[in-house]
Amino acid sequence: MKKVISIVLCAAILFSCCTVWAFAEREEDYPLIIVPGFLQPYMFIEGEDGAEDEYLWLMSIETLLSRIVADLPTLLPAALGLAFGKTEQFGAAVGKTLTALADKLRCNPDGSSVYPVTHYKNDPAWSNAEYLRNNVSRDAERKNFLFEKFVDYAVSNGYTKAEDVFIFEFDSRHDAIQIAEELRTFIKDVKAYKNCDKVNLLTISYGGLITATYFYNYMDECDVNKAVLNVPPLQGTDFIDRLFRKNVDLPMRSLADFVESVLGASTEIADIFANIDPEAIVSVFEGAVDGMLAVVQNWSSMYTITSPDLYDDLKNDFLDADKAAQMIERNDIIHYDIMPYTAEIFEKCKALGTDVSIVACTGADMVFGGEFNGDLLVPVYSASGAKVAKLGERFADGYTGEKSICDNPSHNHISPSMEIDATCAFLPENTWFIEDSYHAQFELEDYASSLFAKLVFTDELKDVNSDPDYPQFENSDNPHMGLHISFDSSPTGYLNSKVKAVVIRNVFDDTTVRILSVVANGVDISFDCGGVKAIAPGESVEIPFTGDVPEVSAKRGELTVNYVKTGTIPGMTSKIFEFTVNNGAPCEYSGGTVENRFESMLEAAVPESLFNVLVKLCLRKMVECVFDTLMVA
Repeated sequence: MKKVISIVLCAAILFSCCTVWAFAEREEDYPLIIVPGFLQPYMFIEGEDGAEDEYLWLMSIETLLSRIVADLPTLLPAALGLAFGKTEQFGAAVGKTLTALADKLRCNPDGSSVYPVTHYKNDPAWSNAEYLRNNVSRDAERKNFLFEKFVDYAVSNGYTKAEDVFIFEFDSRHDAIQIAEELRTFIKDVKAYKNCDKVNLLTISYGGLITATYFYNYMDECDVNKAVLNVPPLQGTDFIDRLFRKNVDLPMRSLADFVESVLGASTEIADIFANIDPEAIVSVFEGAVDGMLAVVQNWSSMYTITSPDLYDDLKNDFLDADKAAQMIERNDIIHYDIMPYTAEIFEKCKALGTDVSIVACTGADMVFGGEFNGDLLVPVYSASGAKVAKLGERFADGYTGEKSICDNPSHNHISPSMEIDATCAFLPENTWFIEDSYHAQFELEDYASSLFAKLVFTDELKDVNSDPDYPQFENSDNPHMGLHISFDSSPTGYLNSKVKAVVIRNVFDDTTVRILSVVANGVDISFDCGGVKAIAPGESVEIPFTGDVPEVSAKRGELTVNYVKTGTIPGMTSKIFEFTVNNGAPCEYSGGTVENRFESMLEAAVPESLFNVLVKLCLRKMVECVFDTLMVA
């Protein structure tokens, strides 16, 4: 009998422990709120007496076509004038059409809306992903499901349930102070709806600055368990100032490459666009800006996301100081009290039990030009607080960082390209960087989707050293990149004596590749690609090298991987893989920055004039592929 009683008691205790454990797991399984970026939420005017809502952003194709048809008497002659170089007239005609389309998004000088514009309501029962998945369609009341791809990824991989993911909505014209107050209310509503004590946040772009503002005002309420900020403009961006002042220099290659990244295709059109003179396009753009300024000039958000060093001049030149007094007061708080103290705000969050992580994207020009290294819209320094070399430059060999925040000698926070110094970032141990990834495109990349899922739904990534599969610096695996390149036994981009081979993965969706040659610059190693077979999409190959890795650290190098894409025209191209040798004491640092490129074997062998002709004709890559392969054969 005693034995039976003992068994029953043990079973009861075990059941109780399991129940408590399961309950504890559910307690930690906090709901996720996604805070979108600028102009991602819909804005519309509600229809009266059963009439359909009028969508202003994003507008319907029908509305767009209707406007174009109405303006054809103006647009057609202006388009014909392009043949005679009348670009500004065409730009003015386009600007008139755009202004008419966006007119109802205008704001008064005090920042209030001219028209009764609204956005989707922030009701947890109506804004959770399960509801959105089942109810959003072109015929339904709600027409969008933001971040559906990421939610599907997270649900299908068992990270969460759709009913536990919520999408925050806001009016993109408002400043971060106003929207942060609305976010606070929504967080409390979600907590009540899910009967939980905290939530997690995943923010995109402007949503990150809104969240930093939320922390500044409300972090003491301790309603957030963790926040992951993707490409946040924490120190603003200069593209608003360039837009308002028509100081535009369009980086055609980066813009074309961005289009390729969205399409997931690699067509080499970016190289063609790199040689197009953007002067005519800029002229059209400038002609269109004047009309658009009337729409956006009084949007408070325009001043929120402006770089602090440009803010005072911008508000003085474009706002009515008396009528916009309250708008200016709120934006002053952002620029004088929040942006300069971002690191301290995040440290206080940590002390209160809120973990903050940042993911920045690097390697692209800014959309309107300039020297910043960024992701088209947000400079790397703004998103991360890191010290960043100008685009096209890097820190000279031997650079080991400012170490103003992290001075741990065992921590390497210098990027493989030697362009980014994260020792002085806001969060050196909790900031990830993805090279060649464009602004807010994380849903299109397997690695980025996985990284975000790990960060927001698990506690596996405590810092950048938690998992070698998620290093602080990684390269984009967007299908348009073609190849993902790494070493066989080190974090991506770092070469040491343990490394024996380069690993090349085909990330194309449907294109097989064949490696022709691999050429090293900066170190004396060589690769034999003669036995490499075709690599199908998703497959990898290891190519060993011969030669010795130098016993030195903080030395920049690069690999040029030449390959053929089967069944495509042009099929021959190449990819550059930047790396740093970390294999001993740092070499002597000469100071400053240097050009971030090595001279190719072809460039060294032919006259500069001939090389420039090949560049202009978009033949450089193909000729270099052949030349490199012949030289190393």
